[in-house]
Amino acid sequence: MKLTITRRLTATHAALTAVILVPAISWLHVLASRDLESSGEAAVRSEAIHLAHHLVRQLDEDILVDFRGGPASLGEMHWDSPHWAILRGSDRVVHAAGAFIDDIPPAEWAKDLPVAARSGSWFRVASTHLVQDTGPTLGDLPAAARERAVAECPGGVFLNVKLEISGDSNVIALKFLEGGRILEVQVTEDGKVIRKRPEELPRSLSSDLLRSLAPQVKDLLDLRWAARDGQLLAIIDGLRADGSMERLCVNRLGEEFRIDSTGNVGGILPGSRLHVITAIDVADEVRKKEAALRSFTIAGALLWIASIAMGWYVTRRALSPVGEIVKTCRGIVPGKVGERLPVGKADDELSRMAATINGMLDRIEGAYARERQFTGDASHELRAPLTKVIADIDLAVSQDRSSGEYREALLRVRGYAEDMKRLVESLLLLARLDNGLLERSDFDLGELAVETVHRFPEKEARRISVDLRGDDSPIKVHAERRLLGVLIHNLLDNALRYSPASKPVILRIERNGTHAIGEVEDAGSGIDPSQAPGLFDRFRRADEARSREAGGFGLGLSIVKTIADAHRMEIELLRGNPGTIARFSIPLRAS
Repeated sequence: MKLTITRRLTATHAALTAVILVPAISWLHVLASRDLESSGEAAVRSEAIHLAHHLVRQLDEDILVDFRGGPASLGEMHWDSPHWAILRGSDRVVHAAGAFIDDIPPAEWAKDLPVAARSGSWFRVASTHLVQDTGPTLGDLPAAARERAVAECPGGVFLNVKLEISGDSNVIALKFLEGGRILEVQVTEDGKVIRKRPEELPRSLSSDLLRSLAPQVKDLLDLRWAARDGQLLAIIDGLRADGSMERLCVNRLGEEFRIDSTGNVGGILPGSRLHVITAIDVADEVRKKEAALRSFTIAGALLWIASIAMGWYVTRRALSPVGEIVKTCRGIVPGKVGERLPVGKADDELSRMAATINGMLDRIEGAYARERQFTGDASHELRAPLTKVIADIDLAVSQDRSSGEYREALLRVRGYAEDMKRLVESLLLLARLDNGLLERSDFDLGELAVETVHRFPEKEARRISVDLRGDDSPIKVHAERRLLGVLIHNLLDNALRYSPASKPVILRIERNGTHAIGEVEDAGSGIDPSQAPGLFDRFRRADEARSREAGGFGLGLSIVKTIADAHRMEIELLRGNPGTIARFSIPLRAS
């Protein structure tokens, strides 16, 4: 039995542990994978930005304001990454190397496949704009330097700014577009002008540069200059091959900006913007993910096995007292009801169960002892009248006697039979009450008290004084009417036995709050308070000699106590002045 419970508990523990561990391992693997992916994504984005900056530095620090070289200079760059590409818009490859030379378009790599497989290799891809949208503005400069530079070029349009270190001071170099030239003003942070240098812009473009910047323009008609987002822009008016007019606004790299009919320049056109795309081999990342999954799986399996072993050990230790309890319980037989279960020191469920079972065994032992005592006492009480019956019969038949003598013997035998009948009826009533069989109803307790008195012989009834206190309204209770009549009858009978014939017995019934109180008071010698609790035991008499003389069996008060317990009534014996008062209390019937 214990082994079966241990196995079941261990199996349940294993299943619950698996239910917890499997999601936990999956969650840890997801977290590790996300961390690796996040690191990989950050690395490839950093690589793309680094390549873009590296390209800008290789071309010219003034790539945004110097039109020498144009877009063709992109092909002359040296790249540190083995897998890179430059796209114009989303589908035009300007230059490519490494994995981007294969048949998968770079645009698809950048757009849809952050991690893509190619020829058994895995790459993580990122892209960035070759020319960033934002840079330092005039508002970022110290106020003195900004105001001085603007004062030196009042009609110019701000292009860009650089910070240079010259000796112990910082020099701020600002470039402005002023008509057809670029004016560079170098000032200190406190507004002191160090140098002012103009640079004339070309009035026309070479055919090669025109072809790379505006391939759709065949003949240049007019060239003007504009500035936006820190970049120098060329506004080209020319003729197409078909003779139609074309107006373009481009930067040095051929990125085209919007321009309206009035010459106002807008934002860059997405289809002409240059993107730098780079790829990093993530084979190491994949290996780390697989290694993490293996590690988590192995660790989870070991933890699961260790948990099962620990659960098995703890369960067996926890259930080991069950074996002792079973062994002890099997040894408890009717002749050995004094055996008790071992109770552990720990205040746990098994200890409390053992203590509860011990309490039950205590009650069983007590009931068994009372049953043996009751059986012995009942046998003793029945033996006395039976002995008298046999003795009188033997005496009557020992010789011939007159009819009067036979009649006298039969009347004595009948008296003994009446005593045995009353004893048997009392025993049957106690057995019925022990089974808890009650037939409750509502009735008036005062009316029942009067009826009970009338059932006594006239001589004894005249000795009983009934006192119904309170108003004339019925004292309604909910109980078995016949049993409460027996209770009152036994109390009155007991009081009549122990009171002098010249003294009355008083029966009081009254209402006290939510309860009805009944008292039977005699004028006898009273009881010893130390003997009062034991007088309700079966076959118990306060004075054995007087009880025998009065004809009692010692069951009257026991029946009274049993009836009271069955109705959950309170009953007590009190010392009167003189005599004894038997008081009982029963709840009133709710209205």
